[in-house]
Amino acid sequence: MFSQKSQFQENKFALDAAFLASRFPHGIRSDSLIDQNKVRRMYKTQLGVEIPAEIDLPSLLRDSGICCQDKVYFFSERQKSELRDAVNALFSEGYRVLYYRELFRRQSALMESCHLYEDATLQAVLREILPERACQESRVLASADSNDLDEVLAAYGDEIKLSVAEIQKRRPYLSLSAIRAVLSSSEKFVWTQPETYAIIDKITLSEYDVRQVENVILPQMRENGYISLNQLPIQESCEKNPGISPTAIRDVMFLRHMASACSRRGVIATPKGAKSSAYELMTDYCKTLERISLGELKDYRDEFLTGLPDSHMIQAVCACMVRTGADTFVGDRAVAFDVAAVDRAVGLFVNGRIIPITAVTSFHSFPEIEGYAWNLYLLESFLRRFSREYRIMGGPAQISYVGGICPRSMEFESYEDLLAAAVVQDAVPLEQDAIGRYLTEKKYVLRRSRRMGEILRKALKLHEQ
Repeated sequence: MFSQKSQFQENKFALDAAFLASRFPHGIRSDSLIDQNKVRRMYKTQLGVEIPAEIDLPSLLRDSGICCQDKVYFFSERQKSELRDAVNALFSEGYRVLYYRELFRRQSALMESCHLYEDATLQAVLREILPERACQESRVLASADSNDLDEVLAAYGDEIKLSVAEIQKRRPYLSLSAIRAVLSSSEKFVWTQPETYAIIDKITLSEYDVRQVENVILPQMRENGYISLNQLPIQESCEKNPGISPTAIRDVMFLRHMASACSRRGVIATPKGAKSSAYELMTDYCKTLERISLGELKDYRDEFLTGLPDSHMIQAVCACMVRTGADTFVGDRAVAFDVAAVDRAVGLFVNGRIIPITAVTSFHSFPEIEGYAWNLYLLESFLRRFSREYRIMGGPAQISYVGGICPRSMEFESYEDLLAAAVVQDAVPLEQDAIGRYLTEKKYVLRRSRRMGEILRKALKLHEQ
């Protein structure tokens, strides 16, 4: 194989890749002295050729194989040929994008025979044997302009809608995650049911429905400042597209005939350039009410302001209505607070300190309110919006009353600062577990969270001061 030692010394010949592939199917580390000695012993024992000690063996190994990260892999010409032929055959069949993970799954016998198990290694060998193809980190492309979007569109053919699984069945070398990413991000598709998308250009809208949107819905939105997309007239359009969900028809109507004039948040459309958020829209709605239950509030949110979190919904209603119980809210005019008298009653519990709202255990000293009985929800509303002497921080929460009360003369930059001050004030052991137990038991917070560590840090600083 090597007739003269000088040929080794001049690095004119590569090592036998097929021989090394059969002995080191999982590659070797070219800079490892242990692996280098294995190569030297194997050549001497099995081929009768001694590699001179002074030879630059790491370079010779790298020249003879394919480098990937810190290892060198060796492939015989037969292995390279089989890989090359398999990939080119798939491109000839019309596939333009091949994800390595899917090649491993669907060409498992070939990958096993080549001892290929990782994306990076497959990418390295394909880049070597298929220089005309575009080998990327997770996939190989038939050409540089091939992309996932065109591959997904090709899968649809004449179909108007397909599921993610159906698309992969037609384009088996696209990964499920890649398919989902295309469907959810491209403006060419619209969601119609779980894991199923329709092509927007293939959906037909009724001329009558379109006229109603342009002549009634858009003017109404400009007058009111917003409109719910659930109010769009789409009945005729739904009849023209059997099998496509009303949600998809609604979204297509918005994209084609409203998007240029509107901004969208969930199912709420507002005039382009308007700065109203879902929270602001909820607040505006609550200001028009005399009374509402928590259930009714959620129904309104789910229909018109989809996506507004429960916490923001509660903050919005508590910012402009009085909470008289766990599930009831009334307008400000419904409750007549004697502010000075209520403040005096609160002061009997506070005594110039920080206290949790649960420390108010009796309402005997509180003035009567016609039509309502005192409770901690009502007290929380009073402290949040009407008290002149005291403030409450924390919350409001959907499922319970929560928060810390302190005189208005006490200033805190954040609720964590107030909690740290309460911990030091009440001589709570300055340990995260003890602080978490204290704050939850006293209803300063409803549950422990990662901010306990920040509260401990602030408490330690206060204690040192």
